[in-house]
Amino acid sequence: MARLPAEESTQPPVHLPDRDQNEPTLAGSARDSGTDSGGASSDDYAPASDPGASLFKGHVRRGTESGFMLYQDLAVAAGSNLPNLRLDLHVYAAKPQDRFALINMHKVREGDSLQGGVKVDAITPDGVVMSHNGTSFLLPKE
Repeated sequence: MARLPAEESTQPPVHLPDRDQNEPTLAGSARDSGTDSGGASSDDYAPASDPGASLFKGHVRRGTESGFMLYQDLAVAAGSNLPNLRLDLHVYAAKPQDRFALINMHKVREGDSLQGGVKVDAITPDGVVMSHNGTSFLLPKE
């Protein structure tokens, strides 16, 4: 059976630089160090930060639609002294008196306090809004 000749490309071939198999492809490589000649530096890809968030230096600060910090972000911040919290059960109801949550297996309602100076401010459809040392945060229901 006869083969047909392959079509010739009208575009010049693209040359990709050879890469050493041991060269890292993520952070730590020369490509990420800001020394490449492409004009972009690693600072161009740094996460946005809140200049007033000195507690959260080095951490990406996420918030909720309601504007509260997430517990997971606040707990890892240096100096937060936030106790370990786990939302075991979350019950939201239209009537505030019917709302409750189990946090670390302790039943709490709006206005209650936990050990470690954590106060339950509100139980919302998204989780429990709490406060500690003047900082409000959301313990999400996930």
